[in-house]
Amino acid sequence: MATKRVVVAIPAPPAVSYEVIIGSGVLNELGARLESLLKPRRVTVITNDIVWEISGTRLTDSLNKAAIDFDLVSIPDGEANKTMETAGIILTALADCGAGRTDPVIALGGGVIGDVAGFAAAIYMRGVPFINVPTTLLAMADSSIGGKTAIDLPAGKNLAGAFHQPGLVISDLDLLTTLPDKELAAGRAEMLKAAMLQGDEFLAAWRTGISDALGGDLGVTEDLLERSVRYKAGVVAADALDMTGRRAFLNYGHTLGHALETLLGYGQLGHGAAVSIGMAFAARLSENAGLGVTGLARATEELLIEADLPDRPPALKAADIIAIMELDKKNLAAEITFVLLRDFGRPAIQTVPRALILSTLEEFMNG
Repeated sequence: MATKRVVVAIPAPPAVSYEVIIGSGVLNELGARLESLLKPRRVTVITNDIVWEISGTRLTDSLNKAAIDFDLVSIPDGEANKTMETAGIILTALADCGAGRTDPVIALGGGVIGDVAGFAAAIYMRGVPFINVPTTLLAMADSSIGGKTAIDLPAGKNLAGAFHQPGLVISDLDLLTTLPDKELAAGRAEMLKAAMLQGDEFLAAWRTGISDALGGDLGVTEDLLERSVRYKAGVVAADALDMTGRRAFLNYGHTLGHALETLLGYGQLGHGAAVSIGMAFAARLSENAGLGVTGLARATEELLIEADLPDRPPALKAADIIAIMELDKKNLAAEITFVLLRDFGRPAIQTVPRALILSTLEEFMNG
């Protein structure tokens, strides 16, 4: 497998660009790339004990070869710990070790680590350099790109956050070999979301390659991941601060997905599974709203099944789900806003009457 490089270029002020490096063994390049990019005197690595046990030696060796010292901060594992309290642990550690304005924060872990470490980097001294080293397929495909950092509040997921673009993203596919299928499935859900949104060539490559990817072919996974990253990079470049509406397309499947995660308790339903179920619902809602082409829901369910992803929700009350949806950041006034599809490759943002959401939820949950 050849190393792939995707440049994320943000033209809006402040104009920034950074590379996403995808390939086997690229974690070994981290120290040299940091030395070339930032010449840091010291870095702070944010991780958790599980990730550090698996990947810590490789990261340490890479930094040592570049003569870069580091401080290590291990935070609790899991979505339930993506909180202001955890961010406070990181901020206190940065202050205690004397981190300065030019000293990078490195996130080594999945989406939770990246989100909370990025949030801390965004607000410590009003912003310090941030380097993302995602260790899950989900984080490689989604949260490590685009500069959205966040923590959860009791009222909902990602309700407190900041935009803070990374200076570099290192996605080492070798790290995926230690992941259970549940974690790989989460990444597949986000990549399939991107394929549905882009349609055409990406969706064709997905249909051709998903069987081999499920069989463990890292070369095919690398190709699908690169396509997903390139799609998101284009969307982010066009709408870095989520102001024009285009970036909101990336929330396809997330309105219901986030509501399910919140209702069940963070960490009880994986993010990938929640988004997968959310996409199945959004396709059905698209048809019921008279927007989506006939057969969109069925075609979506077939893609999810082929990717070994869930397409049905857990047993919950529709009214409780809608109550959480009403807190979604995309909403306008009291209306619930969804990302829907006219067809694959043709997303749209539309408010949907509460009664139609309720009837579609009941239909969806009853099979």
